[in-house]
Amino acid sequence: MRSERSQLYDEMRDRLEEALAGHRFTEMRDRKITFLRSESPRAWAARAIAARREGTLGPAVAEGVRQRAGRELPRLGAPDPRRTPEFYALTYYVDQLTQTTSYPDRASAPEDEPLIEDLLAAAARTDRYGCVFTSDMAFVLLAVEHAPAGDQPPRLSLVPAPEEGR
Repeated sequence: MRSERSQLYDEMRDRLEEALAGHRFTEMRDRKITFLRSESPRAWAARAIAARREGTLGPAVAEGVRQRAGRELPRLGAPDPRRTPEFYALTYYVDQLTQTTSYPDRASAPEDEPLIEDLLAAAARTDRYGCVFTSDMAFVLLAVEHAPAGDQPPRLSLVPAPEEGR
């Protein structure tokens, strides 16, 4: 995926050079400009839903778990039993997709749009800026993947963390 990431930076660099060559941004030609890709919760949701639809999410999570077998899991903050090897493999894979996809916040297919909105809505917690936590979206996706199959796919909803001491 690293080569895909470098291709995106090359694309951004080419677009910047093109913009600076025009007449609108002449005062910026002598400035040093650094590239930075930000990751929005919508971009995370869009990449996760696209990977799920394309059938790459499950195999990528399984491979990530296999590669991490026997390693100690990182512990950030209070212990949460939902932070399993699958959780870490899923978040890593989707993070890589957001970094290696042009316009990661756009739905890859029209049928992804309602599921992107459902996933964002299912992640109930928000930070101080109103952005949903990607960890909540990962918990939702893992719960859906482990739900029994039926005529209809399970609706995306957050699985609450178990209470302490239970």
